[in-house]
Amino acid sequence: MGKNSYSGHLVILKTDRNVVDAPQALFVETKFLNDIATELRNYAAGVGYNVNTLGNQFFKDMAWGGLDETDVFEALPLSERNRIKNRIGAELYNKNYYGTLPRGIKACE
Repeated sequence: MGKNSYSGHLVILKTDRNVVDAPQALFVETKFLNDIATELRNYAAGVGYNVNTLGNQFFKDMAWGGLDETDVFEALPLSERNRIKNRIGAELYNKNYYGTLPRGIKACE
């Protein structure tokens, strides 16, 4: 599969030469991320976190965990990428991570 730029969008050319446009891939990945964020919120509520205090952005940022090298992540504005990376780093290391403090409770050592 080759990747080419076409009219400002990432286009993936399949071997049969059908074109898959980036907005469709972005929709699928964004939907997937929203589902992950919702389930993280549901889990947190189930184990006693005050999810209203954490807020929806916390769960949306955490949903990006492990996806920071994807094309969709790289297409986000730098400020959003930094916020997401800093949130995940703060929670992962349970300490101030580039000015972002952890909001959860460290589950294990």
